[in-house]
Amino acid sequence: MKRNTAATTTSPKKRQKASSFCNNNSSSVTPITKKKSSDSICIGVLALQGAFREHITLLNKCNTIHENLTTREIRCSADLKGLSGLIIPGGESTAIAKIATRFGIDVGESDLFGVMREWIQKEKKPVWGTCAGLIFLANKIVGGEKLGGQTLIGGLDIDVSRNYFGKQIKSFEAEVEPPPTIKKCFSSDRFKNDDSQNYDGKTYTGVFIRAPAIMKTGKDVQTLSTVETDKGETVAVAVEQGQLLATAFHPELTEDTRWHEYFVQKCMIAAASN
Repeated sequence: MKRNTAATTTSPKKRQKASSFCNNNSSSVTPITKKKSSDSICIGVLALQGAFREHITLLNKCNTIHENLTTREIRCSADLKGLSGLIIPGGESTAIAKIATRFGIDVGESDLFGVMREWIQKEKKPVWGTCAGLIFLANKIVGGEKLGGQTLIGGLDIDVSRNYFGKQIKSFEAEVEPPPTIKKCFSSDRFKNDDSQNYDGKTYTGVFIRAPAIMKTGKDVQTLSTVETDKGETVAVAVEQGQLLATAFHPELTEDTRWHEYFVQKCMIAAASN
């Protein structure tokens, strides 16, 4: 989709670092009510740094999907137990990686990223990375790599260029394709009768802040959204490979819940198949 060059520069919200690890608050849950279901769904959000609270807020707005949906802030390996899915938020990739490799580690374990890597490979649960989270899920960085390298979790067969669109002052908004099956997944009355929530034919406003771009995808990776650059190039900014989902933009910094609804649906389908 075309980049919205008329949009004003988007300023990122201030981030608040996690102040404690593996305490009683790290496993707190926030209920989402409304729709009946006998099975519980728990979605974790990595809460070391970045926009984890914003993700939880958007998940709580998905209140027509699952009455037993809960969220959990993830700060150590013990918090991964029992999750139905995991979100790795945007933020400062260097800061998140440093915290993950120094804290939240139980005796005899590798660092938290190592534990997450094993959890993703073993559990096969849905995982969604946004911006910095996309970088962490990539198998390879081909541009913008920081001095000393970038710690990766891997699993997503893509090549990524960090900060592809420039520094923070170059942040922008652009209209991109919405999640591909949102209309099929949630054909409830609110989509049929409420014009304000009727997303037929509507694009999605992506917020790009020092955003990466996906330069190459493997054969099993599906491109969901693209954006046109100032140079007239078209690059992928949202992809999916099995249970792994990644977006270069920040859905958590909007009021539009479609990408979060899509991820919740992935978690529901995965939970039902187990």
